[in-house]
Amino acid sequence: MREPWRFIAFLDEGKQHLVEVLKNEKEKGKFPRPMKPERLEQLLSIPAFVVVVMQADPRPMIFEEDFAAVSACIQNFQLAAWERGIGMLWNTDPTIYSPTFHAQIGVKPGEKVVGIMQIGYPDMTPKAQQRTSIEEKLTVITSASQLEENK
Repeated sequence: MREPWRFIAFLDEGKQHLVEVLKNEKEKGKFPRPMKPERLEQLLSIPAFVVVVMQADPRPMIFEEDFAAVSACIQNFQLAAWERGIGMLWNTDPTIYSPTFHAQIGVKPGEKVVGIMQIGYPDMTPKAQQRTSIEEKLTVITSASQLEENK
């Protein structure tokens, strides 16, 4: 019940600020390529952004548990939104690791950005993508001897 998450919502002028900060981070040259004008327009057309942050606990086990909890929270947020016809994209752009990005959007020292949620009503429903079959992802162990065989 730690609830290690915190949300920063960017709307209206706040959204414009976030997009400008993202653009400036790209232009510093630390990232693969600068932001193209059409990408800038696309980002500005998104109705809302929510930056999801977590307290970065220095203890590895707690950090991992908190990161898993925040990730599950984001997934639940996406599912609840989708149920209401709201589209949501969980973005992990490289800028989420930049200390200057953090400082400019209100992320506090000792916090980790887990993702930037892009939120709006989609013009179309994306087609489902092919997933790996369960047979390729699931191993069923019915006896200890199977573990020895799989070494």
